[in-house]
Amino acid sequence: MHSPGGVLTRAAEAQLQRQMLAFAACMRAHGVTQFPDPLLTQGHIVMPEEAMQRIDWHSHTFTAAAVACRDRLSAQYFSKLLAPMQQGGGGK
Repeated sequence: MHSPGGVLTRAAEAQLQRQMLAFAACMRAHGVTQFPDPLLTQGHIVMPEEAMQRIDWHSHTFTAAAVACRDRLSAQYFSKLLAPMQQGGGGK
């Protein structure tokens, strides 16, 4: 999945992008309607800052949706996507 330098291969990057879009769609379907499509920039998952401001990362709805959608992303990327948000996300 990674090249020798630890960078995602193009195929792995495309697969991750598909997984992230499926995860975002699942989150919206489970009630987190403001959840944006994450961006993949140079192998890093990036969420629009304004999206982080609109979502209550600690709400029951968010937590339940994350559990329901967890299988859309590999465990490695699930934690990379959600951990920073839950630590720094303020939300409503």
